[in-house]
Amino acid sequence: MEGEISNLTILEAIQSMEKNFNEQLLELREQSKQSNCVIASLAKAVQYNADEVKDCKEKISDLEKCNECLCKENKELKERIREQERYKMRWCLKIKGLTEEKDESIRLNVIQLFNKIAPDMEERQLEEAIDIVHRVGRKDDNRKRHIVVLFVQRHVKEELWWRCKDSPVCREKGIRLAEMFAAGRQGGKKATVAAD
Repeated sequence: MEGEISNLTILEAIQSMEKNFNEQLLELREQSKQSNCVIASLAKAVQYNADEVKDCKEKISDLEKCNECLCKENKELKERIREQERYKMRWCLKIKGLTEEKDESIRLNVIQLFNKIAPDMEERQLEEAIDIVHRVGRKDDNRKRHIVVLFVQRHVKEELWWRCKDSPVCREKGIRLAEMFAAGRQGGKKATVAAD
């Protein structure tokens, strides 16, 4: 009969479907195998990244500790430097108002000034007691630059400091002496500490 399908045709169709199914199954297995390889590779990459992140966190933690230690050390060193500056300032006097001359021998002029203020002190004693003398600031014709005197003998500095307060020589010349101050920062505010 024309409308009937033979068993052979049905069998061939079933075999064809089975073949297609087997091919698709093999293809799916291959894809699954490839996916498993990709997943394994991704898992390795994720594990590597996790290890790297952990390593970075440990390094950051170590650096934070090191930074904290360095900040503390830096603060302590700054304070020690300020202390040294304050201590060194105790050995200095500032002279205000002494006329500036061209090509002056400032050290000699200061020794002669102190010799007039304290005539009982020998010039040699003053020469030995004074280490450095220099003017501070930019040279300007309209103003008299201050002079800083660094002493090597503090008792001489103290003696001259007290004598200059009531000295007629200083009044006549319009000269004032001042003790040096060291500027520092404490708690974010500028602090000046008198050299006593």
